[in-house]
Amino acid sequence: MNQEPFNLEHLHALLADRALQGADPAEEAALHCLLQHEPTLDAESFDRAAAALDIALQQGHQEAMPAHLLEKLQALAANKKPEVQTDKPVIQLATTSPIPKANRRSAIATAVVWSGWLVAAVVLLAMWLPSSPKMLSVEQLKQQQALVVPGVPGPGKDAKPSLTGEFIWDSKTQQGYMKLSGFAVNNPEKSQYQLWIFDDKDFTTTTPIDGGVFNITNNKEVLIPIKPNLKVGKPHLFAITIERPGGVMQSKRENLIFQGSVSDNSKS
Repeated sequence: MNQEPFNLEHLHALLADRALQGADPAEEAALHCLLQHEPTLDAESFDRAAAALDIALQQGHQEAMPAHLLEKLQALAANKKPEVQTDKPVIQLATTSPIPKANRRSAIATAVVWSGWLVAAVVLLAMWLPSSPKMLSVEQLKQQQALVVPGVPGPGKDAKPSLTGEFIWDSKTQQGYMKLSGFAVNNPEKSQYQLWIFDDKDFTTTTPIDGGVFNITNNKEVLIPIKPNLKVGKPHLFAITIERPGGVMQSKRENLIFQGSVSDNSKS
């Protein structure tokens, strides 16, 4: 199966999210990897569009916008309203990114009313930047028969018998979570946890898919979103290692502390 269309789509989504609300270390690492395969892509165009929109919004109303353009922008804004999550999470969600910058998406709707037609092209571009799909909850993924893989302590030196948890993954939506307990709180300036996914592609035998770098901030049960930098096929193993800050492109797996092997007993 040709992965190039998916990789380019994923790259555009990462660039758009970085321009609109910043990127965490795992997303920056994924961008670095994907950009190596797209040398002709102007990676800064997304940031320039977002910056131009910010400047336009700060300048205020200049002159009346043509009615047909205002109507089109209002229609676009209406279609981009964020969906409201109605189900209540049973445990606190731990994110893999720092506190995001002010979300520029809400400013776009404001621009429809307050900015002049001279910035309309910038607004249109920002409205149509690709973005990641809505993240489903654990319950929603399980309702879709997502894979649920129990985890066990690994062979690494920092693995402890108290480590428990499970991996929830749905290849159809390319979404999932790690539900973890007993993990030590880490200092992000010294080390971070990193997820690796082995699937049915041959290269993952030696170079597994990077599932994201994350931190543990408390001793309670945490829910970590899985953020693979490549499309995951049919996974057969999830593994968590401890790596240097920002993660690594390829792990030596010297400190593999937790893993979950897909078996016939795993729900799917």
